[in-house]
Amino acid sequence: MSTSTFPVYKGPWVDFSHGYVQGATLTLTTRDGAFLVSFLTFYITVAGTLFWSIVAFAYHQSRANTAKDDQDGLWNQEQAILRNTGSPVKVAFELLCGWLAWRKVAKRSLRRSLVGIFLALATTAIFSVAGIFAGQVTKSASDNVLIDSAECGYWNVPFTGQSSTDLWDSLVLQRTLADSQYARACYSDADSTLTCGVYINRTIYYTVDANATCPFASGTCMFSDAAAYEMDTGLMDSNDALGLNGPESERVAYRKVTTCAPIHTGQNYGLGTLKTGAGEFEDPVIYLYMGPMVNDGVVLTNYTFLYDEHTLVDNDGYQLTSMIADAVGENSWRPIPELNRTDADVTLMILAQNSVTYDEPSDAPWFSAHTQRNATSGDLTVAWYVGDDYFNNLACTDQHQFCNPNSDLSEGSCTSLTDGTTILDDMFTIGLSELQVAAAGRIAVGMLFDSIYYSVNGRGASALRASETCFGNSQLALPNNQWQIEVDAWFATSLARLQQSMVDYAVGPTNMPAGVNIIHPSSIPDQVMCRSQKIKATSGTQNFSVLGVAIILIVGTVLIVVGMTVDKVVGLAQKLVRPNAPGRLAWVLDEKRQLQRMAFEGAEWTGWQHCNSGIPTTTEAAPLGRYGPFQNQHPSIMRPAGDTELFGDHEESKFATNSQVREVTRKLLPA
Repeated sequence: MSTSTFPVYKGPWVDFSHGYVQGATLTLTTRDGAFLVSFLTFYITVAGTLFWSIVAFAYHQSRANTAKDDQDGLWNQEQAILRNTGSPVKVAFELLCGWLAWRKVAKRSLRRSLVGIFLALATTAIFSVAGIFAGQVTKSASDNVLIDSAECGYWNVPFTGQSSTDLWDSLVLQRTLADSQYARACYSDADSTLTCGVYINRTIYYTVDANATCPFASGTCMFSDAAAYEMDTGLMDSNDALGLNGPESERVAYRKVTTCAPIHTGQNYGLGTLKTGAGEFEDPVIYLYMGPMVNDGVVLTNYTFLYDEHTLVDNDGYQLTSMIADAVGENSWRPIPELNRTDADVTLMILAQNSVTYDEPSDAPWFSAHTQRNATSGDLTVAWYVGDDYFNNLACTDQHQFCNPNSDLSEGSCTSLTDGTTILDDMFTIGLSELQVAAAGRIAVGMLFDSIYYSVNGRGASALRASETCFGNSQLALPNNQWQIEVDAWFATSLARLQQSMVDYAVGPTNMPAGVNIIHPSSIPDQVMCRSQKIKATSGTQNFSVLGVAIILIVGTVLIVVGMTVDKVVGLAQKLVRPNAPGRLAWVLDEKRQLQRMAFEGAEWTGWQHCNSGIPTTTEAAPLGRYGPFQNQHPSIMRPAGDTELFGDHEESKFATNSQVREVTRKLLPA
């Protein structure tokens, strides 16, 4: 089953299997998810850059506030680098270059530079890894999505006669065949990821008891009253097991128990004849009297099953017939007292082996074959074995139970294990809320068709796993527990049907044939159920953890805001507490524009103001000058060319020449 065509809700929601916090999920299309991952990666990069601003500020201040004897040229250059270089990679590179330039001049230059290089590289590494793993950080705890379909509802086949009945039976059979295939592939150890990736749980797990108590009257089951085969799901949480998303207060617990056993025919049979071929032939037949067949209370036949002995020579294979007790329809069977249960749905399976042959005797109950047949050709004699009886019987009971998990599962919080009809009334007696009743109703609809009967009805011999090893009518050896393998497969099919029924309601009927419509939910609780069904994440969608995205955005925003304001906030606090603090003054003076201002002042450019703030200015906007000739080995900032006291009047040029500088220098030096 592919989930790619299921309509999926896009947006924020909570997967209550993981709680309100970890279960907070954002479902997006794959394209939008890629955009979100790219944005988060970019945001982490920006946050990392601003985080470095915090680290650089702290390291700069710790150096400025500590009086050391190594505050030489290297120290001052490193302070300027820390103050003015934004990228940690570039800081590391410039510190390294600084060390290379000063390594033969400054003391302990490598050790002094390594701290800054390490901090810069460590910051780069941390946020590079954070950016790479942004997708993992935001990976949702849930790999489920919600179905969102406007067609939510049930099949509705208006009754118009036999044709509508046949249509309904056909729809049920199609669903059974699909569920049987799913159970065959997924309720096993086979690796069928593509087939099994639909429901939130690949299987509904259950326990088995191969020595369970016979569910019928004593002496009815073969071997003993403790040789039945019981399959029990235990109490299943509607959210965790069936994918009906809801907090604990809105959940219900459901349990299904099926018990089967081969049963004795005893004296419940009779012999007779049946005219065939327009009355020209008379075939011997065997009648099985396990209860009459009825239709709307009218007895159709006083026998349960009729077997024509002529079938033995018709080269027919397995024949499997199923009967369900007290149902409406032609196949409704009213069981004899020994098989009657008022607290369970009873199904009778009748297996005729007909012309199926075995290469060796079969001791498997329900498939017993010890009657030898021989064929001789010359000196070669070939032996095979056929069924011991014309047909064999197996009966099963299906029981259901609902519990209210909001209670302590004491008396009154659970219904009794009972049949599918009674449970529909009993579930209103255990204190369920409206939403819980709606959840139980969702399960109950699927429950009506998840009996063993519906796992077999209409499929005939194809419902047998034994048919898979029967080539033509030649059957390979069967294990002695073959009947248990069969009922196990039917039970798995019924559970797969329950899983699929939950999804079918939320998706709504698809590929509807003519004459079929949809019954949409009318009550608010039932409408809530339409938006509560979880399945495995489909192709084309991507889940994100709302918590993970929020952490990245919140932490990133804090780092960005703090990184952009930490120096200003700390500087303001320092100014109020200790205006001349070395750290504050060092941070101000190491800023590139202050360094430039001091360089100009060193060249006697005057008129500066705001010299203790981030951006110094002059008293007027007139240009101050240019740098000296770059061909000089020691470029410097020159005084104004119009300073006639030192340079003379040079209207033709705004800059003093090197010879003029040397001449002024000689005049200023003492004799």
